[in-house]
Amino acid sequence: IVKDDELVVGDSDFCPLEARVKEIMAAAKRAEEETGEKKMYTPNITDDVSRLKDNAYRALDAGANALMINTYTVGFSAFRMISDDPNINVPILSHPDYAAAQSYAPDTGVAIYLLWGKLVRMAGADLAVTTNYHGKIPVMKDRYIQSCINLTMPFGNIKPCFPAPGGGVYQGIVPETIEEIGKDVILAAGGAVHGHPMGAVAGGKSMRQAIDAVMEGVDLREYSKGKPELEAAIKAWGISNEKEDLFAMKR
Repeated sequence: IVKDDELVVGDSDFCPLEARVKEIMAAAKRAEEETGEKKMYTPNITDDVSRLKDNAYRALDAGANALMINTYTVGFSAFRMISDDPNINVPILSHPDYAAAQSYAPDTGVAIYLLWGKLVRMAGADLAVTTNYHGKIPVMKDRYIQSCINLTMPFGNIKPCFPAPGGGVYQGIVPETIEEIGKDVILAAGGAVHGHPMGAVAGGKSMRQAIDAVMEGVDLREYSKGKPELEAAIKAWGISNEKEDLFAMKR
């Protein structure tokens, strides 16, 4: 899955919506042919509410097989307008930009496990980027986990939503993340892919290698032997909760 950055919104002069959808979907098709695996791209259609539905239709007409919305800037009602539209039958990713302003104050706002969990699920999100306890964004561990639980637990007739922890996801936190959230999780890695010492391709490979290690029940360092991409990632950023890991200073 490839997502737009939350700052790439709607249809801009420097990054037109239809042009970027066509370019990325063409690359996705090439990747599918090379790997045999289905690829998905979520163009960010966030815009003034009056243009939101038009952006969605234009993205789909250009070949998009998913959509992305900055939920908390457009509002839940606007998100529902898209998720409830019978003509829009692709997964919709919810991005939480601006959510911290609504949930992080100690005495006001909405608890993140409601705002980032139940409410966005009720709005119809299929995938929801959440904060990540092990990353760069300060959040209490129990609230982070509860947010993800609220996205997937039985909830009347409302379908589950994939949690996608982001905000500093790197290879060294994959074991803990899957242990805490489970296997039905999307790892929203950005800098750990594009900032990899060996380049973005190696970054992607090393994330897959970290996931494979966990799924096979092998220690991450042990699994990295003979895999230069994962070895380089661990050397650069460490493994979560080790003394020299990427976000050790945060703790």
